[in-house]
Amino acid sequence: MNILSREQAAIFARWVADCFNSNDNFFFQSTVTAVVAIIFSLMLYRRSIKRYTTPTITMKQQSASAILRSKLEFLEKVGSRYGYSNSDKGFIDDWREVEFPSLIPPLK
Repeated sequence: MNILSREQAAIFARWVADCFNSNDNFFFQSTVTAVVAIIFSLMLYRRSIKRYTTPTITMKQQSASAILRSKLEFLEKVGSRYGYSNSDKGFIDDWREVEFPSLIPPLK
């Protein structure tokens, strides 16, 4: 569904071209240039935001069995070095849910 007919589009295109060719329409030229620059800048900004933000994996996005499997694989890999059991704060699974609620919860 076209908003303009071919004739109307041609008339509009000629009008825009005339505006850019005329010295009388400096305000129009400046406005169009500024709007195009702003739109281009916003597009670049949105692209950079998507590129540099990492998606957060939540419990809803990942099944509980996948979380359990990855936690068990991690525990097998690190063995007895896991948990900071000799630290002043104590074993990590005792305080992690309070201090770092976004991390994978401890196995229960």
